[in-house]
Amino acid sequence: MFTTNYDRCFEQAAHQAGFVVIDGFSFTEPTKFEPQVFSFDIVRRRNGEQADEPIDNLFHLYKIHGSIDWTRDTVTKEVTKQSVPDQSLLVYPRSTKFDMMFEQPHLEMFSTFQANLRESDAYLLVVGYGFNDTHVSESVMAAVKKNLSLNVVLVSPSLSKDEGTNDYVSQLSTLIDFGDARLTLIESTFEEFVPKLPDISGLSDLEKLEERFQLLKGHPLVS
Repeated sequence: MFTTNYDRCFEQAAHQAGFVVIDGFSFTEPTKFEPQVFSFDIVRRRNGEQADEPIDNLFHLYKIHGSIDWTRDTVTKEVTKQSVPDQSLLVYPRSTKFDMMFEQPHLEMFSTFQANLRESDAYLLVVGYGFNDTHVSESVMAAVKKNLSLNVVLVSPSLSKDEGTNDYVSQLSTLIDFGDARLTLIESTFEEFVPKLPDISGLSDLEKLEERFQLLKGHPLVS
């Protein structure tokens, strides 16, 4: 998951839903940015079995423009996470924006985003992004032009307006008119769109067991 937002809404949602987030920061104290963490996985150990099973509820989070809980040490230049940093490490919309994008951890995040767009049979679901960041939007459009197997779905509550005011959205809309079946534009709010998403990842055996016991609590024959 890639985001240009600074807030911690994805981390909080993951906590409430029981997901594990790998965000490029170490599991030590203090938590510092280490790019190799993105290559880590978390498995469930099973006694008596040789093969470990990767856990299901895990995703990678790439915060391209930084986060309110990131900070950079002025001496060591290390990037760490703090609950209330003296100065958050953020990419603000100003003249130095593009210079900061070539510094870590922003460079790692953005490079991974571009690499994913070049993958074969890649799918890009865009929700809540207005195509107002040139470096991000140009990367998407470059991938649309070069990657024939890339599929893009753009969800926005203001598509009708954006098609007339935003050049990138206008280009996507025009390509659809010309018959590009890889692209889909959906005019919808987040609340309207989420219930329409199919649940393609079935419940694990443990989740099914927990669900049965939840149902058992409400059974009239069970005290």
